[in-house]
Amino acid sequence: MYLRPVFVWHPVDLGNAPTARRPGGGPRRNRRPNSSSSAPGTACGSPRGGRRDATPRPSRRQPARRGQTTSRRFLLYVSSLHVKHFRHLRDISIGPFAEPTQQSDVLAFAGPNGGGKSSLLELVSFALANPWGHQWAASRTFGEYSFEIAFRITDEELQLIKQSGNAHISDRVLEALEAGREIFVGHNFPDGEYSKEMDFYNEVFSVVTSILRHQAQRNMGFFLRADRNYPNRGFARENIFNFKQLRQKTHLWSFAFNLPDAQYADMYDYLVQQRWHHMRDLGAYYYKEERIGDPPADPLIPYDELLQRLFPGYKFGDLEEEIPTNLYVELPTGDVVPFNDLSGGEKEVFFVLSFFLRRNVSNAIILVDEPELHLHPELARKLVQQMKRIRPGNQVWLATHNPEVIDEAGRDRTFYVSRKESADGSLIGGVQLGTNEGEAEKNLRSLFGYSGYIGVARRLVFLEGQDSSADRKLLTALFPEAGSEIKFIPAGGVDTLYRINSATLSILEAEFGVVRYYLIRDHDYLDDNFITAYHSRAAGRIRVLKRYHIENYLLDDEAISHVLADTYNKTITPAQVRQSLNACARAMSGEVATQMTAFRLNLALQPQDFSQGKFMSGTSLVDSAGLMDPSVLATISGRFDTTAQTVRNHVSSTLEPVNVSQIVTDCASSVAGAVNDDSWRSLFPGRALLEAFCKREAIGEPIVLQNCVIKALGSGIGRIDAELGDIVRTIQSDGEL
Repeated sequence: MYLRPVFVWHPVDLGNAPTARRPGGGPRRNRRPNSSSSAPGTACGSPRGGRRDATPRPSRRQPARRGQTTSRRFLLYVSSLHVKHFRHLRDISIGPFAEPTQQSDVLAFAGPNGGGKSSLLELVSFALANPWGHQWAASRTFGEYSFEIAFRITDEELQLIKQSGNAHISDRVLEALEAGREIFVGHNFPDGEYSKEMDFYNEVFSVVTSILRHQAQRNMGFFLRADRNYPNRGFARENIFNFKQLRQKTHLWSFAFNLPDAQYADMYDYLVQQRWHHMRDLGAYYYKEERIGDPPADPLIPYDELLQRLFPGYKFGDLEEEIPTNLYVELPTGDVVPFNDLSGGEKEVFFVLSFFLRRNVSNAIILVDEPELHLHPELARKLVQQMKRIRPGNQVWLATHNPEVIDEAGRDRTFYVSRKESADGSLIGGVQLGTNEGEAEKNLRSLFGYSGYIGVARRLVFLEGQDSSADRKLLTALFPEAGSEIKFIPAGGVDTLYRINSATLSILEAEFGVVRYYLIRDHDYLDDNFITAYHSRAAGRIRVLKRYHIENYLLDDEAISHVLADTYNKTITPAQVRQSLNACARAMSGEVATQMTAFRLNLALQPQDFSQGKFMSGTSLVDSAGLMDPSVLATISGRFDTTAQTVRNHVSSTLEPVNVSQIVTDCASSVAGAVNDDSWRSLFPGRALLEAFCKREAIGEPIVLQNCVIKALGSGIGRIDAELGDIVRTIQSDGEL
């Protein structure tokens, strides 16, 4: 059964919109949408996805206070998605998602074919697309379904709406937006907000999208389906005078959620015509005797720069045709070939990123199904990197099978969508968050095998420590440029691993082909003597961090202050952040001294090594008659008696009251000194400090603060500790740690 007009779409001001045509010809009837949303949130943003009301809001219809915001961001983004039933997806909640920062957020939905990841993207597109840009809906079939999507607006958007002067905005709509910033769209989802007052939420959606489109002049985003292909095309010369229409906002909106072949044809024709019309504009400019202003800029330059950035040495060419017949590319060899002659992968990555340029999409929702189509792994990674950087503030949803795309998105931004057998034998789709390390590992291995799980790189770095996946997340986020050269592999905790085992050592010392191996471990409460001995076991391949563990590198006052203001609407200066963290350190100093003492005693009494090397090598335990030789047995027994006595003496000496008292005193002195000289940032457990800070400042879950600080540091806010940069650069250059 084809999709019937069961959605409740509420586009606004459609009187001037072009009438879309079915593939067969006739105009389509308007269709109207619904949707729903939600999910466990570890993304940077509002801790519970709820209203950020740490500070009072300005009254309705009043301008924002001077200095209240640092930039004008008109961003409608998905905050959560709930699915009770859509195709084979059942009982799924995803979110809450945070407001994307200036560096675009990428959310990766990974899983096997038929798992349901494309269905999630389609649900979001249903709520965003206008009916005239939704021709492809007729090609999809649907049964009964039930879902809700929650969108959220920014403070800047709220101010824009309040100051719009739109007489049709009711006080109740403004009150609802002020209270929660959320807009709900759904269908047949009785547990959601939309079903409670459908007409009201339709009004809210209509008001917000109308103002964003027409006053903010912004795109809501676009959707690129997986059935993309790039057939050979030529340019129909009679279309040369349709260029003005191609630049109209309504025309761009009509293709944002259209069929892939229509999107490609539109983009291709637009690029072919740009150079011709630019030459025409230049001629008109220089024809005038009195010229005003600078000559018109070449509109193809941004696309040419993109092409050269993706494929060094490539640039757009020109055969000096009077009227263009094709889009031409000059290769590094100097040959000029039609764009059609490029490989499928080259056309794919350029076409996808051109959508960002042409629509100038920033602060929008971008949906791309299988961005890795036609691409080798490194080009897939480059595509995702460019998606993050080409335009700011976007929320990018990707459905993928590609380990490079998942790695570039990050595990805390990855959701695994797969089908499992239910009690009645049917296959039901579900979603698991990538931060669930055990389940994530199973999904990765199921999708890609071990090579896809680990990734392929010349340098593999094992991360030892409690919750070592956090180490991976931080290092990957702070040094994205190293992603293709270094793979960070969480290797589990080291609470009882006081000695590197021989298997690990043999791996670190080996080089398989061109692969080099390294190990980085937490400092914990290790003393200098132990660290020196630890480094000596595999010189140049092992590094003990200078701080307790990776979270200590997030204790940056400036970055935390920025996050509190930007995400929590809480104004605290860097100096106040330092004071608050120091107060947390003082409050836990007794516990830290106790933990350090216990650690050092455990370290001193670590499991002893009873190995004897080649002792008794070549000596038989039995005589010629097959009987055990008592003298040989006595020799072996005596050797272990001696070793055991040595161990007893060591343990007895260590546990002498005077020695235990000295260890306690040394640890307490170190902790007391750290509280007073700021070295608590390195000595104290950073994770515990962040947890105490969040509780002290009443800002919710620490994981949210951690993710936001990582993002801030990666964006250049605050200072990344030089030690981490030195480690990464050393590994990149195959140096010794």
